[in-house]
Amino acid sequence: METFCDKDFKDLKEIARGGFGKVYIAYCQDYGEVAIKTIEFESLDDSFEREMAIVSTLNHPNITRYYGFYNGDKGRSIVMEYAKNGNLYDFLEKCRDEDIDLPIELRYQICLGICRGIKSIHKKDIVHRDLKTPNILLNRSMKPLITDFGQSKRDKRNLTTLNNSHGTYKWKAPETYDGKFTKKSDIFSLGIILWEIITMEELFKDMTDYQIIDFVKNKDRRPEFPGDFPMFLKNIIMKCWDKNPDNRPDVSNVLDFIEKIIQNRDVSNEIPFELIANGDIDGFNSMIGSIDVNMRYPDKVYDGQDMKNATLLHFAARYGQIKFVQKLIQLNALVDATDSDILFVFSIGLLFITQLIRII
Repeated sequence: METFCDKDFKDLKEIARGGFGKVYIAYCQDYGEVAIKTIEFESLDDSFEREMAIVSTLNHPNITRYYGFYNGDKGRSIVMEYAKNGNLYDFLEKCRDEDIDLPIELRYQICLGICRGIKSIHKKDIVHRDLKTPNILLNRSMKPLITDFGQSKRDKRNLTTLNNSHGTYKWKAPETYDGKFTKKSDIFSLGIILWEIITMEELFKDMTDYQIIDFVKNKDRRPEFPGDFPMFLKNIIMKCWDKNPDNRPDVSNVLDFIEKIIQNRDVSNEIPFELIANGDIDGFNSMIGSIDVNMRYPDKVYDGQDMKNATLLHFAARYGQIKFVQKLIQLNALVDATDSDILFVFSIGLLFITQLIRII
């Protein structure tokens, strides 16, 4: 990493400030537009040295690039990649304020990039300890960049300690209120971030820090999902914010899940056709929990057996499996059917009539 001096920058412009200091945008001859994160001398602690030590070991497309540092008249500063679209928290807030419906494909891509960045961090036995949408930047192409490693720590024992950081309660795992941080604490925060991105709703709206602590730690509650939230994505997020850290998935598991959603939204290559052809509903049901399905019903999200039967009904309608339809009717899978279900049943009926005509 390089050491810069004042003459290396021109056109400095302040774009943000906080308790740590200020952030400037400037032009650097070697790197073009850069961001300069200045830490005021009076607020300086070991976070500066810690952040520099951590970021010097990281090199990933979804982690903010750090070019170097310099001691200027405004304080000790870190020179880093400039992200034109600001941080993710402010971006989502802007979308809400301006009633912008971010395409679901773009939301998934942002989730994917964040997971890839976290995977790179965890691979080096680093716990970020302050993952939140304000610490995720978006460059001009909307690629997410994880930043702010001032609280991060390398620990191969997978257990670190840290006093509670004010202002990050919305994303904190329950165990971190007692000062215990692991990679699984980062996973909890990831689950919250995924919820923010997919729902595009404000997190813990109108709740104080005390109310959030009581809600998450004492009452073991989490943000609610809207009715049309994809069921299988909901399941993986709920696993991320499980109260027991040991029950949370590794970031690789979350990453694989989201990659499958993006690569194959209709999951046609995930369907066990031999079970469908044989009408083996029990066998299909035993597998359905592991199939990555991104299915939406406009009026209702199914749970448990209802969800499995509705999913089977969907597949039966798509692939014209009459034997499946007959068994699903026997199982009363059409109870409380939505308009979407009725449409599928209608299509099945047409297929069934077609089959009869062929026989006749």
